[in-house]
Amino acid sequence: MTLEWDIDLESFIRGSAVEATTNRPFEELQNSLSDTWKKLVQIVRQFGRQHNVSVLVEVWPETGRVIFLVNDQSEFARVILRACSLERRYHEIWTLDDQQFESAYASLVDTVLLTIQQVVADAPSSSESDIVVTGRAADDSVTERLLTPPN
Repeated sequence: MTLEWDIDLESFIRGSAVEATTNRPFEELQNSLSDTWKKLVQIVRQFGRQHNVSVLVEVWPETGRVIFLVNDQSEFARVILRACSLERRYHEIWTLDDQQFESAYASLVDTVLLTIQQVVADAPSSSESDIVVTGRAADDSVTERLLTPPN
């Protein structure tokens, strides 16, 4: 399968970039995401708009695979993946009552936003490259390998 590298963010928001890349309707992809994943994707989109970062999210529910394509510094993409690993760690929040859930979820979102903001603030503006980051929801070892810098 050929992946698009230069993703227009507005096309992504409208769904055409996702549909063109995955050959699956955007609505189907959206419906396959948990509410927490949807919120994380929404955060990434909003942050991308503010910082002119193009982001593509490709989801394969049958395999639990999620791909983020980001045409910006690699650290930004690593933060997005880290945000997704946080979602897995907070999987137990669905068993909490409403008040406990709100507290845990607010903590998750705050962590994601603060981490992304810090990395973008620290990253040199000239270090732009096209990168792809992959992770599997059921396999933390993949995420850990991707987040561990090479020696």
